[in-house]
Amino acid sequence: MTDQAAGGLRPGRPEDKPSPQGTDPGALPPPLPDQAARTRIVEDLETCFLVEAGAGSGKTHSLVSRMVSLIASGRAHPSQMAAITFTRKAAAELRERFQIRLEAAAAAETDPVRRARLQAGVAALDQAFLGTIHAFCARLLRERPVEAGLDPAFEELTEDEEERGLRAAWEAYLEEVRQEAPQRLEALRALGVEPQELYGLFTTLHRYADVEPVTADRPRPELAPVREALARFVAEMERLLPATEPPKGWDPLQTRLRRLRQEVQLLPEDDDAALIQVLTHFEARPSVTKNRWPDPDTAEAALAAFQAFAQTVAGPALHAWREFLHRPLIDFVRPAIARAAWQRHEAGQVSFQDLLLKTAQLLRDQPEVRRSLGARYTHLLVDEFQDTDPVQAEVLFLLTGEPVEERDWRQLTPRPGSLFLVGDPKQSIYRFRRADIDVYQQVKELLVRGGGEVLQLTANFRSVQPLIEWVNETFRRSFPERGDGVQPGYAPLVAVRPGRERAPVRVLEVPPVFRHTQDGIAEEDSARVAAWIAWACQGGLELERTPEERARGLDGRPRPGDFLLLHWDRAKLLAYAEALEARGIPAEVTGAKGYAGAWEVAAFLDLLEALADPADPVQLLAVLRGPLFGLSDQALYELGERVGGRWALLLDRSLDELPEPGRAALAQLQHWLRLTEALPPQAALEGILEETGLLPWTAALPAGASRAGNLLKLVEVARSLGGGRSFPRLVQALGEVVRQQELEAGSLFPGRPQAVRVMNLHRAKGLEAPVVILAYPAGAREHPPTFHIRREGEAARGFFPVWGPPASPFGRPQLLALPPDWEAAAAREARYLEAEDLRLLYVAATRARELLVISRYPASPERSPWHRLEVAGALDHAPTVDLPKEGGEAAPVRVRVEPAQIAAACEATQEALARARIPTTIHLAASDLEGRGPAAEGLAAWDGEAVPPGLEEVAAAQEEAEPGGRRWGRAFHRLVELLIREGRLAPWRAAPQEGTSPGRGMDGLPEEALARYVAQEAGLAQEEGPDPAAVLVGWVQPFLASALGRRVAQAQRVEVEVPLALAVPAGELAAVTGGVIGLGGPGAGGDGTPWLPPETAPDTPAVIHGQADLLFREGDGWVLVDFKTDRLPAGKAGPLVARYGPQLRLYATAWERVTGEPVKERWLYLVRAGQAYPVP
Repeated sequence: MTDQAAGGLRPGRPEDKPSPQGTDPGALPPPLPDQAARTRIVEDLETCFLVEAGAGSGKTHSLVSRMVSLIASGRAHPSQMAAITFTRKAAAELRERFQIRLEAAAAAETDPVRRARLQAGVAALDQAFLGTIHAFCARLLRERPVEAGLDPAFEELTEDEEERGLRAAWEAYLEEVRQEAPQRLEALRALGVEPQELYGLFTTLHRYADVEPVTADRPRPELAPVREALARFVAEMERLLPATEPPKGWDPLQTRLRRLRQEVQLLPEDDDAALIQVLTHFEARPSVTKNRWPDPDTAEAALAAFQAFAQTVAGPALHAWREFLHRPLIDFVRPAIARAAWQRHEAGQVSFQDLLLKTAQLLRDQPEVRRSLGARYTHLLVDEFQDTDPVQAEVLFLLTGEPVEERDWRQLTPRPGSLFLVGDPKQSIYRFRRADIDVYQQVKELLVRGGGEVLQLTANFRSVQPLIEWVNETFRRSFPERGDGVQPGYAPLVAVRPGRERAPVRVLEVPPVFRHTQDGIAEEDSARVAAWIAWACQGGLELERTPEERARGLDGRPRPGDFLLLHWDRAKLLAYAEALEARGIPAEVTGAKGYAGAWEVAAFLDLLEALADPADPVQLLAVLRGPLFGLSDQALYELGERVGGRWALLLDRSLDELPEPGRAALAQLQHWLRLTEALPPQAALEGILEETGLLPWTAALPAGASRAGNLLKLVEVARSLGGGRSFPRLVQALGEVVRQQELEAGSLFPGRPQAVRVMNLHRAKGLEAPVVILAYPAGAREHPPTFHIRREGEAARGFFPVWGPPASPFGRPQLLALPPDWEAAAAREARYLEAEDLRLLYVAATRARELLVISRYPASPERSPWHRLEVAGALDHAPTVDLPKEGGEAAPVRVRVEPAQIAAACEATQEALARARIPTTIHLAASDLEGRGPAAEGLAAWDGEAVPPGLEEVAAAQEEAEPGGRRWGRAFHRLVELLIREGRLAPWRAAPQEGTSPGRGMDGLPEEALARYVAQEAGLAQEEGPDPAAVLVGWVQPFLASALGRRVAQAQRVEVEVPLALAVPAGELAAVTGGVIGLGGPGAGGDGTPWLPPETAPDTPAVIHGQADLLFREGDGWVLVDFKTDRLPAGKAGPLVARYGPQLRLYATAWERVTGEPVKERWLYLVRAGQAYPVP
């Protein structure tokens, strides 16, 4: 009796897969066509295997079976196994399956020794590693951080955090170049390239840090002949162009030529970069409208001349110039890659790619570490191996291969039975995520060379036989019989489920749309898809339920969760969800594109940006006119008339005299603005979102779950940005993340089971449904290669063209530079991309269990990404689906809901909201923690530091009626910051002498100029009162001339506008803040102190954040200065010192923790009084 048989396991037949219909439940199942391979998986534990498992063949089941057999046979303990999956979700499912199978095997086992092993395996289940390759590498690095050269407490960055870090590193690199080597920027601009245009190249090289860019020195092309030829061409076109504009306007070629003529006239002499920019016009393909030319022959002659010049002159010149530019641009960006890596290392951070690269380096360079870790993890099992990263493959072979002294992983031989890989090369669809079919083929060859074997699993447990026959017939003709390096060979699937005799593939035809627009096609197709699904759910379609499904009470009538709706890409997903929900059919969208363009995200972000910068009149008008307030043009006109066009002042003024409805809208904005000042930034953002009512409003709309989920995702992003930012800076960072990163749409109820799933193909990997619809027969377009990587030989080499940002919001990236031999590399990459498109079709076609429905657009079939199936003849015999009669209308799906269910749902919702209100992290603004109660004895009578002679009248004037408000305070802070950063404190190193002007800087430049710039930047306008610049200068002069100002000028180091954060447990807040805030619930303090809710746990992390205005270091410590524009209450400073004392003490504590150096003094500088007061 074999080990497997003793364990009571059937080799390879997935128990969680449906049984064939029509069989006797008591009879033994028929043998599977691949039974021998499945038996070897669980019995031959001393051989390394690469299992090529077709769609629906039970890949994960095979991997779990192998794991159970390893434990039952005694060949491995759970702590010695690592099972690696593609996603965290897949890892969770794998863990669940492994536990269930292990417990079942232990219960069924009759051999006492094997049963004891299995029971021990159940007890030690948590010691097995089951997770992603990145998580596995993180575990290895944490076990050996010193040898890997890492901080033992290193932090793993999320993708969003990594992107923000890259942006910061890039900006820091450019600033370093500006300061230390400005000639490099000048040389770059002389070539017609702005440094910011190279950020895309920077991120690409960072993503492929293990790849060496292919570069070559190319001579600077001689462009004088090109300039002369261009002048002749323009003169010739001038002769052909009509003298006056045609009645119907200029056609595209005429428009292009006229613009070309203007640019040539303005072309500077000997400016090659400007000439190259002009030549890019010839990369366009303008059309002609012959009746807008003097005669058809002239039109044809002009078009022929344009095309000839493009081919013979402009094209070669552009190509030569771009090859010449390539190496200088690569060389400019390389140091930024190193800087980003250094920045992460210094911060103790690692990105996902760092985890792989550093693990590979650790194993490659440290034989003893490799030997130790190899003995620790004796068996590696990898699911979805076809999508492996090249560095992942290296890590796997380094950890399992011998000899350990060999550094090249391609020369290693895995230890017997140590490596078990499962994948389907026909489902390799993640090339854009570094998956490489070449590496898969290479690993396959290495495994066989080292004594391993390749097994084929062909039994399909998912789809009915008629559908499998269609899949085989379709893709056998498209895939090669044997792999050719770019495409794997096709292994036909064998259906286990017989299925009834009916057409497994059907077609849904979309009628012609005016001008064949993508929006129009999506609208028509989504309406028909929704109508058909509604009809099917009403009993129009009957499904073949498996015995397991019928045992769960499911009959043949479809439910929304039985449908999976797939798009080729992420465009238009929401349109289909809206069409479904308009018919009462719930839809769940995953991975929709266009997050930043979603109107609900844009509307709320506009509101936040208006509150972050109330002086911006354009932003304010956008909010008033937008969906939140919807003021009409007439209402805005009347409002503008009443305020005299001074929109920038509206949120700082009284609203009593303003007309409705503008007054109500502005009052609401003023209220929200006060929230941004009274609450921590993140709390203010969430409070404003709640008060807008956007969440319930959007949730009630079609596709409401996605739209409301988008808003919640915005809150999540804001939380991920962390504390320590002011509200304006939080909003700025939030806007940058939303607009610069391609975020995916969210969902209010992710993963709800009874909803039509709507997603793009890449998200459907591993999923299935009884009915799959390949929708949106539009948007197919060629994607030319953007780079190519060759992995022949020891080092990977990358052909990386340099792409700049699009010239227009809807344009394509601009090609700036080309690597050598790009044409051959691009042609090779195009073959890989075309092969992957076929594999995407295979994935799409193999998701369905019973029925595959494909949308067609006969009026222009080439627009459809599914058109390749038509060309292959796969749809020739597919019948058209039956749409409901009466114009395609169908009744919404109705579900009876009892009152008790509604009450229970409401109660559950309230409980969930109550739990959500319990803070998991508390963020507090230091500016909110004001001291209360009587001032400390002696403070109320303290007069502060004397104003320097000659400036008493200036200081006194500031205490009189003068403009005030938030913008004035920000402007003063900004002016002080600029004075310090620009080195303008030098003239104040000594008290002003008679005859000198206290308002002039180190170069004799008037400080009024800086003040005027700051006033303009802050939106301060002169009305009836004094000039804003004069006010600011009047405020800053006493400080600069004071003893405190002179100390700043003499300081060893000065820091301005410093973000600070102090983290403490909530239970220690009262002690840290001097009783200003703590636990105990509202009113616990007895004097209005903002105590935290009583349900707050004492160990809840609390982060107090703020921004110190000024810190400077002298020999024996730091001095902290905080500026306030408050008026002196009753002429005494004591109440203000008591009020702001907690804030300054917290800043001092935080700074001491950051620097490890003492803060010896704390000063409160009252701008209006022109005096400084010490804070005890």
